[in-house]
Amino acid sequence: MTRMAGIATAIIVLLAVAHEPATGRTAVAATPYLQLVGTVPIAGQATVVTGDTVRAFGSGFCGSPGCSQVILRIGTRIAARGIEVGENGTFRAAFTVVDDPGRYTVTASQSSPGGVLEDSAMLVVGIGDVEEPSPEVTLRLLNGQDGVFLTAVHPSRCCARKVAFFQRRVSPGHWRTIKRVKLNRKAARRFAVSLPLGISKVRVLVPSPRAASRPLVSRPLLIRR
Repeated sequence: MTRMAGIATAIIVLLAVAHEPATGRTAVAATPYLQLVGTVPIAGQATVVTGDTVRAFGSGFCGSPGCSQVILRIGTRIAARGIEVGENGTFRAAFTVVDDPGRYTVTASQSSPGGVLEDSAMLVVGIGDVEEPSPEVTLRLLNGQDGVFLTAVHPSRCCARKVAFFQRRVSPGHWRTIKRVKLNRKAARRFAVSLPLGISKVRVLVPSPRAASRPLVSRPLLIRR
């Protein structure tokens, strides 16, 4: 009986020692970690082109009231600030890349009572190869009896508020301008024009927005009056 009591006492002592903190031992803080997610699918690195939005995810930062918000920098430029950190030490943010093509170091930093928490990740800004489509002129007949037309240029960026020329074919290969049309800010305009009786072949011509390029011409329409 005495032997069993001694064994039970030893087990209790061992359990107490196992749950007692070791003298001088401190909790190890999580290491700050920054992850970037780009828009170009290249394995192993966050890649974007200028104008894209980067997503940033952080962990191991400080979510206590005594710690500051996180600041994201691309090189020395501040890309995002005022980023809140959750109680579990994580954050998420997004920022738009306005930098030229190249390789950049993105840094997430935060002030805490124990010092500055910081981590960095590499961001690659690539050269975009997306070409803007060539402008196209359209011409539509809205009212044949009154001679009402609608012309527009798509995309409109090239030709907003420019002058277009409504033309009628007078002989094979020869066109005569019978009305000048001032396009609006959306590069479109509704207008009326008087055509002679019979069949007329008409089109709209817009001078090219680029030097030494051909003018923009709509598909001809056959109009009967």
